[in-house]
Amino acid sequence: MFPQPVTAHVHQNLRYNLWCNTEFFYSPGYASTVLKLRSTYEQWQSDGRKPYFVYLGASTPLGILGFVDMILELREQIDAGVVSPIESAFAASTELPWSTMKLDRSHFGGSYGIPTREGMTAKDMLAQREHVTLEATYTAKTMAAMLADARREPGKKLMMLHTYNGVPYPDDMPELEHLPEEMQWTRSAKFATPVEV
Repeated sequence: MFPQPVTAHVHQNLRYNLWCNTEFFYSPGYASTVLKLRSTYEQWQSDGRKPYFVYLGASTPLGILGFVDMILELREQIDAGVVSPIESAFAASTELPWSTMKLDRSHFGGSYGIPTREGMTAKDMLAQREHVTLEATYTAKTMAAMLADARREPGKKLMMLHTYNGVPYPDDMPELEHLPEEMQWTRSAKFATPVEV
């Protein structure tokens, strides 16, 4: 674990990790985290343990296969008529031409983990209207960008592939006072203030 802006979602994730009996290793910055990951992995291997390495950001080959599976499932839904094709190119194959893709960074918020006002508005709206849960770092910002796109081009067909785990947290998660001493600062940290984009 290393410092990031504290949000309600961060608190929930920490409580969930306590519930899972996670062994926490805290580092004060990104570089020291990378070194700690390597040394812990090597130590566990030499101890005869079989650690499974997950890169920072939780990107793994298995995780990427989850996205591939999602696209294949979407393809099946399009073929079955459950979902309308978004683009004729997508309807014809599971690939979109790179020339039709563009990266929209306007809803990033300036730094990892910082919520945006537009994202939080989109998060609240989707929870109220559709009972869909978003989180501030990724999915709320994505929904805010999609809504902005819809306002710019009314009638345009849009689709958001929702990647946030929709399974509710357990009701019996421990409170944050059970965190290791070096992470107690997260309990009293002021929540990150949403920024304008």
